[in-house]
Amino acid sequence: MLLEEVKTLSLNKIDWSLCISILALIASVLTYILHDRRLKRQEHFINEHQIKKISEEQDENAKALIKANVVKHPKGKREIKIFNAGKAIANNIKVEILSELSGMHTDDLDELFPYEFLNPQEGTQFFIFLYEGPTKILKIKMSWDDSYRLGRNHEQILTL
Repeated sequence: MLLEEVKTLSLNKIDWSLCISILALIASVLTYILHDRRLKRQEHFINEHQIKKISEEQDENAKALIKANVVKHPKGKREIKIFNAGKAIANNIKVEILSELSGMHTDDLDELFPYEFLNPQEGTQFFIFLYEGPTKILKIKMSWDDSYRLGRNHEQILTL
């Protein structure tokens, strides 16, 4: 009888320790699976973000950006500097003056444009001569082609 009680007691101890071990194993497997899922979601989010960023950088490297500045000279002479502020070569650059030219004169605009190409950070210029109370505002439109797209444009207002 004593032997049976010892065997029963020993089996009870084994059953509890086995149950606790199995529960601990299940809990650690569930924790691992949940943690792994969360890491995979984060990794997927980071990968998508990096792909988007790389794509935007590639687009930006394929774009030219044509802009203009005004340099004031004495006696009503204004130099309009057209330059490529982008990262790609601009081809077939056209400049169109949208403002009314009353009180102004430019003679070399039609001779210069369309300009064949402008490399990044390069530019060209043309002159405007002001007389008889001209307007203080000049609205111009620059059009160009680059490796990103054909027929890009930028409108700008310059203060003379």
